[in-house]
Amino acid sequence: MCGIAGSINFSNGKINQRIVDPLINSIKHRGPDHTGYWLSKKNNVLLINTRLSILDLTKRGNQPFISKDKRYIIVFNGEIYNYRNLKSNLEEFFFRSNTDTEVVLNLFIKFGYKCLSMLEGMFAFAIYDTQENQMFCARDQFGVKPFYYHIDKDNFWFSSELKSFFSINKNFKKNEKAIFRYLASEYHEHIKETYYEDIFKIKPGHFVIIKNKKIIEKNYWTFEEQYNKTSLPKNYEDRKSYIKDLVFKSAKKSIISDVPVSLTASGGLDSSILQIAIKKYNPDIKLISWIFQNKEFSEKTYIDEISKITKLKSLMCVVSPKDFTSNIKKSVYINEEPFSGLPIISYYLCLKKLCKNKVILDGSGLDEAHTGYDKYFSTKTNSKTNFSFSQDGLKSVFSNIIDKRYYNRYYNLSPEIPKPFENNLENIKYSDLFHLKLPRALRMRDKISMSLGKELRPCFLDVKLITSLFKLKKSEQFRGRLGKIFLREIFKNDLKRKIVFAKKRNIQTPQSFWFKKDLKKWIDDYFKKTEIWDAGWLNRENFYKNLDLFYKGKINNSFFIWKIINLDIWKNIH
Repeated sequence: MCGIAGSINFSNGKINQRIVDPLINSIKHRGPDHTGYWLSKKNNVLLINTRLSILDLTKRGNQPFISKDKRYIIVFNGEIYNYRNLKSNLEEFFFRSNTDTEVVLNLFIKFGYKCLSMLEGMFAFAIYDTQENQMFCARDQFGVKPFYYHIDKDNFWFSSELKSFFSINKNFKKNEKAIFRYLASEYHEHIKETYYEDIFKIKPGHFVIIKNKKIIEKNYWTFEEQYNKTSLPKNYEDRKSYIKDLVFKSAKKSIISDVPVSLTASGGLDSSILQIAIKKYNPDIKLISWIFQNKEFSEKTYIDEISKITKLKSLMCVVSPKDFTSNIKKSVYINEEPFSGLPIISYYLCLKKLCKNKVILDGSGLDEAHTGYDKYFSTKTNSKTNFSFSQDGLKSVFSNIIDKRYYNRYYNLSPEIPKPFENNLENIKYSDLFHLKLPRALRMRDKISMSLGKELRPCFLDVKLITSLFKLKKSEQFRGRLGKIFLREIFKNDLKRKIVFAKKRNIQTPQSFWFKKDLKKWIDDYFKKTEIWDAGWLNRENFYKNLDLFYKGKINNSFFIWKIINLDIWKNIH
């Protein structure tokens, strides 16, 4: 796990070497263990790596890696869980390290872009071919690891973080379209755009080739193709065995490491399943959790209940209203773009205060793949309304707070989200997996963990597991208003029934409660001082009308308040 950055000049012009140190410093937190860079003889290509040592802790694992014939150079960020198996098929290559990075480089030399479909894990990397004067860049199927890029007149610049680009150009404009989507919908993480004009992302499951002043982007993987070629056992019990085996294989792969590993534990089903699976391979795994000061929002009872079964006790970080106000600016700075509220700050505090290990395991992805949210059971939820409904099925967007002129300028903005499936449920889940919910959760987890020099691995984001769960029969997805039925049935003998068949607790944070009680004065004072009203994005009068309705209990979602606070802090920091 690392930070990567670099550039290639389209016209063989020289890259100013004074940019090297600022670029390194912008991503140094991602890889505090070693810094390396490669500059071509003509000074027209630059590759930078800041290393977080996870596999092969010796200096042999330092990057950039250069092929034996000196033709190819790679900088890599991520973890390839099956790299040892892949390495066994590369006997013709000399290896100087025991890293997955060197395996990826030699796979690319042998198979070209086709090697991407062989990789199991999370990754973003760049490989420069000195003979062809060509840069090849790629990102994993779910977009777990970030890859940002910017093109100026003569250069293609890339980095793991947006901060890097402000070393090149301090005058990037805010992306008004992205800001509008943030205010007007649940669409916060844009598949190619960012919240800055002229800074983009390689899309998940895509690669980019830069050669002869041309930039070609292609997909090497699509979920639709994976879905179509995925087949499940016809017999019900065989399907259960097949899915359970995939769960355990995903867990086993994800713990590969030469350093100790921790696991983030909540009191929910996904966390419980992950603990059961991981303990089989790592019985001494360390658990960390966050809970809230307010007992009615605390998961402590459920966390303790699961600990009795797994015999794994969790360290707990207690989050208070003061923690919220003390860490909000730092969290906004770390995330680089607007995000979705209090859970992100809680995640940051938990990792910062409790996690001593470099690697952290996480159970993201099952809710989206396996019908885990209440909104999936609502007759009101469809591909259109999904843009304005939170996971509990309640309305989360109040468009009247948007300035009328600003709204009229962008209201017909295309959501850019395809509907590849024949039924409504699958299209909603697809949009949540690849456009709405999971992408913003992955972005948050990457930025927060890497800001602290930690590697966070979403263990269940295995292509076979996610696609198989997604493809289960509707009757195996949910029963009544209880989702993830198939996984519940599989693990009902491993966990107590009251845990396995507990209804999802959507209200996991006291954000709305705090905004009405503990933080009411802070909220009121904040909006008296803010100058965000001058940006032309918001209708101040309507916002205060909504705020009054919120205080009176007639609006039960506080997200419209958080959005403006977040947007204001972000606007002033970045």
